[in-house]
Amino acid sequence: DSELSSDLPEDSYSSGDEALDGDDEDETAAPGNVVEEATTSKDGPSSGWADAMAKVLNKKIPQNKSTILSKNKSLEKEKEKEKQERLEKRMKLDKKREWEMMCRVKPDVVKDREKERNLQRIATRGVVQLFNAVRAHQKNIDEKMKKAGSSDRRRAKLLSSVSKKDFINVLRNMEGAKGGKNDGKATKCNQ
Repeated sequence: DSELSSDLPEDSYSSGDEALDGDDEDETAAPGNVVEEATTSKDGPSSGWADAMAKVLNKKIPQNKSTILSKNKSLEKEKEKEKQERLEKRMKLDKKREWEMMCRVKPDVVKDREKERNLQRIATRGVVQLFNAVRAHQKNIDEKMKKAGSSDRRRAKLLSSVSKKDFINVLRNMEGAKGGKNDGKATKCNQ
């Protein structure tokens, strides 16, 4: 074999014994046959491409660099720029969080125990009042259903007439009844 051959299998792009003939170089090409000659020639641009590709593939490079783009510095500059921008954004976000958290204080359970108990009592009263209003509203609807009798049309009309406003009125009436007893506490709840 020749010195140019390598351990790679021969293909249409590798240079071989046919490229050493030199028959293609002696002939003059017509303008229409230029493209055809370039693609069929073994010693033409294909062999240079194969040699260049073999050099690139056989080149030893450091592990931290990518294979193909080892000489491309613009990509590294772009990555460094993006990294710098992310770092700046993170610093701005940290500053913003620090500014927002400046006056915030975690609640102290020991100091605020009495206040928390009062809030819990208010919430319990509200829930009890809500369930009592629901029970009263359901009882009211059941009584109306009994008055309507077994007629499906009357029951359907009654159920369609029931609305949120009726329930809210029942709830407000319950508040009003309790508000008369505890005037001071009712105003606190409304705030």
